[in-house]
Amino acid sequence: MLLLSFSYVFSILRPKGSGHTLMNSLLYDPDTRKVLLFSHDHSFDNLEFMENQPEYTFHTFKNADNFTDYVEELARQWKEIIK
Repeated sequence: MLLLSFSYVFSILRPKGSGHTLMNSLLYDPDTRKVLLFSHDHSFDNLEFMENQPEYTFHTFKNADNFTDYVEELARQWKEIIK
């Protein structure tokens, strides 16, 4: 059962210099403010498999229940990198 609707806004995420032809997609639902990631192949440790979806398809972010949490977590991670 696919839980996504066409009301999602998405962005393509592709690492610079990546030779991958398939890309990750960040999905945002403006109604629920949920953020999901579609990724067929990743090494992120901050994701969980989305319930009722095949593995390595749709993921939810740990520590991010909504868009605001996602942006704040992303900013926190960048602050650690640029120190």
